[in-house]
Amino acid sequence: MSSSTILLEPESNINEVAQNIRANLHHFKHDKWGWVLYRCSYNDDEDWTRFQQIINERSRKEMAERGFPPEVANSLEWTFVSDRTSFNGASRDQLRQHFHAWAAVAEKNEQPRAVDNETNRTGTESQRYIYFIQVDEEALRSVVDADPSDILDEGWVNLVRCCDEDLDLDRRERDREHVDEADGGEGWMMIAAHMVGPDFYDVMGQAPETWYAFYSPPPGLVVY
Repeated sequence: MSSSTILLEPESNINEVAQNIRANLHHFKHDKWGWVLYRCSYNDDEDWTRFQQIINERSRKEMAERGFPPEVANSLEWTFVSDRTSFNGASRDQLRQHFHAWAAVAEKNEQPRAVDNETNRTGTESQRYIYFIQVDEEALRSVVDADPSDILDEGWVNLVRCCDEDLDLDRRERDREHVDEADGGEGWMMIAAHMVGPDFYDVMGQAPETWYAFYSPPPGLVVY
């Protein structure tokens, strides 16, 4: 264990998920957590504004109700990316290329304290820099048109993984010979919209293998 690693004592009055996120922030010397969400449909700006409102209000209400400490709640940042020229109708592979380039420099730019991190794990292992959310027209409509009074009608988004194996197009093409999926394997999944929140974010940061524990081939919907 590195001498610079900070071990925080659990606090019995703090939600376990909040404790986990707080521990990760301290471990990586990060000041923000949360995923990047790419807007890939530009038919209606009001729908996109409403989508952002739903995601932000739902997650922040949940943290408030469960007593998340300000250190954790105030460091949440869902990064909404909107650029019609670059992302209108963009494929997952196109998004991966952009996200990969962004993640390569993002930690230095947005997590300044991490520059002198001497732990044996790098910030790029954080779930903020491994996964992102794709919001295409179907996903957008499913969320903004959902019935808020129906817990089973909340919509979905696409969680996309971006690691070396996902960026290797030749390898993924070979994988298509062995799997019956249009996207060439386990590189993305449809998740219930409420999973863009602290609980699923926390669990996806526990180990890379966690992906396979939740994975279901689209159009199967993952609910956690």
